[in-house]
Order: sequence, then C-alpha cells, then structure tokens
Amino acid sequence: MKHLYTITAIISTFIIFTSCGKWQDPESRLEGNWKLNDVVKRRAFNNDHLLTGYEQGVFSFFNNGTAIYKDSLLNMTGNWNMHNEDRSYYDANGDWHQQTNLVLRIRLVDFPSNRFIDWDFDEILFKRSSDRLDGFIYSASFSYQYSFRRQ
Repeated sequence: MKHLYTITAIISTFIIFTSCGKWQDPESRLEGNWKLNDVVKRRAFNNDHLLTGYEQGVFSFFNNGTAIYKDSLLNMTGNWNMHNEDRSYYDANGDWHQQTNLVLRIRLVDFPSNRFIDWDFDEILFKRSSDRLDGFIYSASFSYQYSFRRQ
C-alpha cells in the first residue's frame, strides 16, 4: 500500500509539472493565431482608439520564431522575438526601481504591396488564461496599448 502512495505521488507531481510548463514559457503562450482587436493611444487626460489597418486579418506566431499576417489583401511574412528586458530606472527623487518587462518584437513584410509591420512592444501582458494579449509601447507623454485576442 505504501508503494501505491509513492507511485501516485510521483505520477501526480510529474503531471503537474509537465502541464504547468506551458504557462511558465511565454513564447509557447504566444504560439497560435491572434486577431488585433483594439489600439488605444493613452494620454494623461484622454484616450483615442486608433485603426491600424490590421484589424481584419489574423496574426499567426509559430514556435520557430516565424510569423504570418493574412487578410483578404495582404499575406505578410516575417519573424517575432520575445525576451525579458531590464527596465530598471531612477525616478525623479533619485530612488532606484527594479523592473523587468517581457518585450515582443514583430517584423512582417509584404513586398508586392510594399507594406511592413515593425512593432516593438516595451511590455506585453497575457490576460484571461492567455486568451488575451496586451502589448504596450511607452513614450514620455503617451503610450499605445495593442489588444489581441486568441482565435
């Protein structure tokens, strides 16, 4: 009976760690098809919803770092790269703030239509069990928030 508990504990531990591995690896969370839902330019006192021209298609991210965007007119191909980046800084009071952001870079091109995407997200956040991805581009006076939904 003691061996049965030991075997059950080992198998349970194995299942838990192997099933959680995908959640710990942000690259595997990005793999798949995504649709750009909304882009918001955020300022201190107002927000503007913007159209990029890429809301109608689907972005596909593959585990080898390649990416595709397809809609009725475009077939863009290229690559993506995701990594953690140190964004630590001193604030106006001289206090040090330690911060590490998950960043994403997307490069896609369609030569026949002379169109390209060159997006560098300063931070990305997965939300709602990885069915939503928000990418942020920061500047001194405003930021952009790109919201994607898994397809």
